Amino acid sequence: MLYPDDHNIYIIIQGIMIQNKLFSNHEKFSSDLIYTGHIIQEIFQKGRSYNYCYEFTPLVNSYIISIPHQLNHLYRHHIQTYCNIHKSSQINLLSLWIHKNIRNRILHLFLLLCEITGRSYNKSLILDIKLSYKLIATITGSTRNTVSHIIKQLENDHIIQYTQKYIIIHNIFILNTYTSNRMI
Repeated sequence: MLYPDDHNIYIIIQGIMIQNKLFSNHEKFSSDLIYTGHIIQEIFQKGRSYNYCYEFTPLVNSYIISIPHQLNHLYRHHIQTYCNIHKSSQINLLSLWIHKNIRNRILHLFLLLCEITGRSYNKSLILDIKLSYKLIATITGSTRNTVSHIIKQLENDHIIQYTQKYIIIHNIFILNTYTSNRMI
């Protein structure tokens, strides 16, 4: 959890995480997909009041370095150099919301995850991530039951193979065209 009064710097040394806004009414909104090289700093503006904090959900084993805000000035040059090396270590999940259809949001999420963690295996892509139905529902603004139904449909159509430890996408091109050809 990252609260408004936390001014430390956090660097993701290795891993992939979902950055969620956790509101005071216990609602959760997934804002970003962050991964190796991402630096979390000055996420809250000083002097403002917030009704949320940030929660980070790892999709794989993740390692983070925390630098206390009192030592920021000592590491500023190293952090800037690190930022220049790892410029693209964040994907904004708001792009999922251009889709009205939940199935298309889920497919879009899978395509985004392919960019980060997809590895080729026998003409398929394997996403080595732990992604529960509940987490997919949170990210896409859906319910666990809807996600379960859509994933089962994708499995029945031989588009993906889903387990809680990994997802196999049998053909990325079919997955990509599946969004425009089929409606729920």
